[in-house]
Amino acid sequence: EALRLPRLVAAVSPSSLWGLGFEQLYIDRPELDIRRTPDGKIYVAGLDVSQVRSDGQSAFADWFFSQTELVIRGGALRWTDDLRQTPPLALAGVDFTLRNPGRRHLLRLDATPPASWGERFSLRGVFREPLWSGGAGQWKSWAGQLYAEFSRVDLLQAQRYVSLESLGIRLASGNGSLRAWADVKGGAITGGTADVVLHEVNAQLGKALQPLALQTVSGRLAGRHFANGFDVATEGLQFRTRDGLQWPGGNASVVYVGAEGKLPARGELKADKLDLAALALIADRLPLGNAAHAMIAGFAPKGLVDVVDAKWQGPLDAPSAFSAKGRVSQLEVAARPASAGHSNRPDRKSV
Repeated sequence: EALRLPRLVAAVSPSSLWGLGFEQLYIDRPELDIRRTPDGKIYVAGLDVSQVRSDGQSAFADWFFSQTELVIRGGALRWTDDLRQTPPLALAGVDFTLRNPGRRHLLRLDATPPASWGERFSLRGVFREPLWSGGAGQWKSWAGQLYAEFSRVDLLQAQRYVSLESLGIRLASGNGSLRAWADVKGGAITGGTADVVLHEVNAQLGKALQPLALQTVSGRLAGRHFANGFDVATEGLQFRTRDGLQWPGGNASVVYVGAEGKLPARGELKADKLDLAALALIADRLPLGNAAHAMIAGFAPKGLVDVVDAKWQGPLDAPSAFSAKGRVSQLEVAARPASAGHSNRPDRKSV
């Protein structure tokens, strides 16, 4: 059974009839089946909604995102993905609202997943289509923001349905609460912010990196990438490794802009409350780049950075100019980088 509609209320107006749609469509307690086939086609209630017209556009998407208001209350949804070959996902208590005033698109989904997956979650989106979009269904041209809120979620279960491999992240375990904001432009995520309180996290942040195992992690993470650079930041970030190592909960931000014409590449680092020994122990599990990995491993720093403000010019692995100011307590660094033929316990200099 692909679709059951116990109660449907539709309101029409002259303008909605002209567009072969509704002023409002209210659906009470529907049961809906959505399936993606191995060839990538999407079927909603047994209907192929991935079909396109002669102009290459989706007639269903244009119709769907042209409706003034669509409301679903108390629904049941079953998602089957034959392409990813994941177990079917059943969502209960589905409440969905879509409003399309002018060229804006406002949507909200609240649903309850299986108990092993987590607790009730909420997804919301606010988008605007450009003036010359070619149709309401051209969502890849939209710009806006997505918001997700999970009071409790098993990240391993969620990863089956939301791929993180495109970001270079592989999860082996993790559970807790999550709030995230994602900036969207041109159908792609360009940046975002996440507030996390997670437990028993085991993640690989890059194909060539060792897994990072954390007993607990909490705080705010943010990042953004643009055509010629990126910026990343943490706020109140705290974590404890399974070996009992405690990160003190500081703030950090890195901004990097590549070379532009006659302007060289440049970057800036601001941070406080950085435990250098803790950073050195987990550095090879973080996507810092080969140059940073080699420098941290070679000098094996220890100490607490109370505050630092650093700037440089040139590429990350070979800066041509560098300046920094800050305050560090109990600083220790190796007198020379560790290398083959040297002792495993190089001479150290302390401050």
